[in-house]
Amino acid sequence: FADGSAFYGDISIYLTNSIIWGNTSTGNGSDVFMRSNDPMDSRVIVNATFSDIGNVENYNNNGTYNDDGTNINTDPLFVAPGYWNDNGTPLDTSDDIWAGGDYHLQSGSPCIDKGTDAGAPLDDFEGDQRPVDGDGDGFATTDIGADEYILDSDGDGIPDAFDADDDGDALTDYEEGVFGTDPLNPDSDGDGVDDLNDAFPLDPSETADSDALETRITT
Repeated sequence: FADGSAFYGDISIYLTNSIIWGNTSTGNGSDVFMRSNDPMDSRVIVNATFSDIGNVENYNNNGTYNDDGTNINTDPLFVAPGYWNDNGTPLDTSDDIWAGGDYHLQSGSPCIDKGTDAGAPLDDFEGDQRPVDGDGDGFATTDIGADEYILDSDGDGIPDAFDADDDGDALTDYEEGVFGTDPLNPDSDGDGVDDLNDAFPLDPSETADSDALETRITT
């Protein structure tokens, strides 16, 4: 169809944990377009829950869009959305080329941990386990969309949810909890010395134990 995500006729649609955002069309609507065959009867019904939905167009007001209050209407922050390349001829759409994008979620995406676990698959579109804690609040919740954002603070390829040392400073998260240091920051006091080698990891004015009185547990 020339329309966006179009729903026609006598139909009920249920959208859960879905992202419909940034679509374009040469016809009607963009993200969600509803149109019934009978303008006197609201036959198209779209039920959305725990989803990120962009523009919704209800042609002649003969469709019904049900938002249960769990949805958002915010840029999902894809890494690099696809786009139409005009091939150097902006006035001629016949030679346009689709440039595929990267639809992983970026850090800070409003879709992270905002879906529902109910009925969600146990892995995402590329096999990553879900749900995982993607926003670092200590609770794992399924992300909205096909991608489960993987928080990896130290970039070692191991998600924080399964990484014993999230910031890669050779101190385990448990040890950092004992010391009171930040398990997501290898240099908790910002003095330029990592927590493992800093005798006073919470005091930016001192890094070495010059008086032999420092008693911090070390590995």
